[in-house]
Amino acid sequence: MNRLTTALVVLVVLAAVALLAPIAADSLKPSSHTSLVNTAQGAAPAPAVMANAPLQREVFGFVNDNNLGSSSVGYRTWNFSLLSTVAYFALHVNSGDGALVRDNSWNIYHSPTMASFVSAAHAAGTRVIVSVNLHGDTYVCQGLTDVNAGHTIGEIVGESTGSGLDGININYEASNIVCPNGLTTRDQLTAFTKNLRAAMPAGAYLAIDSFSGSAEDNTGFFDVTGLAPYVDAFFVMAYDMDWANYNEAPLNCTSYCFSPVSPLNTYRFNVTKSMSQYTARVPSSKVILGQPYYGSRGCVGNLTDAHQALVSNYVHTTYLYASTIRSQSGVSNFSSHRDPQEGVGEWDTWYDSDWSCNREQYFDDSVSLSYKYDAVNRFDLRGVGIFTLDYGGGAPELWNALVTHFTTIPGLVGDLAACAGSASASVSWTGAPTAGGPITSYQVTASPGGATLTVPGNATFATFTGLTAGTAYTFTVQGINSTGPGVGRTTDFVIPVAATVATSYLNWYDKASPGVLGDNVHILNSGATASTGCVMVSGKAVAPWTASAGQEMYVTMPAGTIGGPVVVTVTSGPAVLASQRVQFNQSFNEVWAASAAQAATTSYFNWFDKATRGMLNDNIHVLNPGGTAADVTVELSGAVSQLLSVAPGAEAYATFPAGSIGGPVKVTSSQPVLAAQRVQYNQTFNEVWALNPAQASATSYFNWYDKASPGMSNDNIHLLNPGTTSSNVTVSLAGAAPRSVSVGPGAETYVSFPQGTIGGPVTVTATQPVLASQRVQYYSSFNEVPALIAAKAATSSYINWYDKASAGMVNDNIHLLNPGNASATVTVSLPGAAAQVVAVGPGAEVYVTFPSGTIGGPVTISSDQPVLASQRVQYYQTFNEIPSG
Repeated sequence: MNRLTTALVVLVVLAAVALLAPIAADSLKPSSHTSLVNTAQGAAPAPAVMANAPLQREVFGFVNDNNLGSSSVGYRTWNFSLLSTVAYFALHVNSGDGALVRDNSWNIYHSPTMASFVSAAHAAGTRVIVSVNLHGDTYVCQGLTDVNAGHTIGEIVGESTGSGLDGININYEASNIVCPNGLTTRDQLTAFTKNLRAAMPAGAYLAIDSFSGSAEDNTGFFDVTGLAPYVDAFFVMAYDMDWANYNEAPLNCTSYCFSPVSPLNTYRFNVTKSMSQYTARVPSSKVILGQPYYGSRGCVGNLTDAHQALVSNYVHTTYLYASTIRSQSGVSNFSSHRDPQEGVGEWDTWYDSDWSCNREQYFDDSVSLSYKYDAVNRFDLRGVGIFTLDYGGGAPELWNALVTHFTTIPGLVGDLAACAGSASASVSWTGAPTAGGPITSYQVTASPGGATLTVPGNATFATFTGLTAGTAYTFTVQGINSTGPGVGRTTDFVIPVAATVATSYLNWYDKASPGVLGDNVHILNSGATASTGCVMVSGKAVAPWTASAGQEMYVTMPAGTIGGPVVVTVTSGPAVLASQRVQFNQSFNEVWAASAAQAATTSYFNWFDKATRGMLNDNIHVLNPGGTAADVTVELSGAVSQLLSVAPGAEAYATFPAGSIGGPVKVTSSQPVLAAQRVQYNQTFNEVWALNPAQASATSYFNWYDKASPGMSNDNIHLLNPGTTSSNVTVSLAGAAPRSVSVGPGAETYVSFPQGTIGGPVTVTATQPVLASQRVQYYSSFNEVPALIAAKAATSSYINWYDKASAGMVNDNIHLLNPGNASATVTVSLPGAAAQVVAVGPGAEVYVTFPSGTIGGPVTISSDQPVLASQRVQYYQTFNEIPSG
């Protein structure tokens, strides 16, 4: 992190000795009222501006002069409709004569930038005031003499009215002392405020910035009760309390140690106590709770403890910089926490190679700010104040916190994502919060072009067509309720393509049903260049992805997402292998995505069961990847056939009544479809793709058979004959007597080996091609896997993920079967683990595993002869098998 060129540069506090001195209750001076340096490159995008937002309380923000016109954090990035007042910070007083200083701030105040800012604010109904500043006991004494104060009042009123502003903010900071003229700074400040009010036009706005501890005993510089008749608002600077709290209980540090900049409670000085004190002395309608859009950080001793003593390099940091530190260069071992004392403020630690030290920071994120905003409403205050708006820029989470606490319009939508398609883009989100009645619609706006789509309030998905391939687009989503349009949230850029590279499918996605703890779509790019694409749950949600060469990664959808089909598209780069890994209660299942080329007009499942104890659901899902509607019949002997009409690109499912059992299940369709069977057995789940006649084989294999290991209750080899001639089938396993059966045309049967049998491979040979699958009952779980055929053997194949580290992952074995006539030397590799090398003889089967604690992907299987590989996973007391892809 180059602190001089990064987006949010921090102010290094040079006067370390002064800053480390104890601070009295009445001098909780916001160091923020000395501006942080901010070059502000690469800040968060601005929220969409809306007209006439119904603010229920005042939202009062300061802006630093140097950042006013910044394209990344200046006024163009703000939502003026969520601001009642903005104070320009600041015009400075020359204490020697009371005149305003002609410095850079003066020049900016008189610049076209200021004029444009005022015009934009007024157009949105936001008042603009100017802050007049004078700090320090000696300077305040000089500046508040009658002559000098009169000079200041004359100039600042003239500047305010002459520039078309709406009022003035007083930012005088000092201790209560007796000045050389025999008067106290306290009494002179009150007189100055009274006289300034008298000199201002009727209806002009007057605010004063006061210390957070000033109302505790009301004996300090700010005479809170004496000032109240003359000001519209006290901007209570409820921050930098860490400097007053470090040597108080509960910390009792002997030198500065880190703690919340603006604690909600617990500490000697805190927001709750301050607001209680203020509202006991003046009407709550005059109190604004000032909050910091900045934090503190420095070098500390370790990466584990809160409230560590400062070692060196103390800095203040803007919100935008503090909230993005984990992604900055030079940062490692980052961890984030909530303060252990008051439970609200965020504190983070990391190692920083730029500073060559451990770092700790405290700042208020949108979560901790929300707790303070709750206090604003609880105390029924005039409103909230922000120091400063340019430290947060357009950060959507900050604006959303204001919306959800102080307006009745909808807040930001959640989980916003956009994906590019063929001259199109799809956008998804989760519902926006609203305090002003239900959301009636969402408006989605494309940029460039400005095209809009409006969808009902219960919709969370929109697709734009007719976009220009190669053009980068963003999309802004706003909720609308009876109060009006809400704050908009904008997606990252997406670039539509002329045509997608590849498409594959999964039947169903579910993060809504009870017991579904995880549903992840894994992507493996086995190519030599990066791939990009999208996972879409049709009409529900999208998730863009990028996978570098050789990378395995996964995407997931927001909680509550349910539906299908799931479409995995590649928009650039090599095609990918996709699989779906589902955690249902304490069971695990994985299935590969299928391509449209695998669709068929006739396909089969070996068995259907809604009769056996524990078989709670057995659904046949049908997906139509084509462009024409498909009329589908799902048949099961002894049951009434189920008829489905499946629209192009759509998914539907059928089931048979409780008590149905048997096989085969036959799926016939007027158009090629992809069918899958999803079974819930007790508290476990399994999915398997249908098999079509073209996949039938006279010789096929299973890697392993087990009726010996604890928990292996059943292991059945199911055989289905899709042909018109009877097939004589032999199922053989080394060390066991072969099982021979005759399977009639269109019929299904199964065989099993005696209890205690274990080994592999299982070989299925038949006089006519058959479809074989293995159905295993392990404890109270169920798994089915199709047979493997020699034509699918490969010298390179992959498994998406390996896990012997996560809780419940008891075993994860890679099984290897050599269907050929020559011995195979096989290498099984996993990033970060030592490769496993084994020899597999002709017709033989072996398995390899990695040490306990290993996790990652992909698993790559490389062999000098084609082999069939599969992964067998034991998760808690459940079992899953998937062939390599």
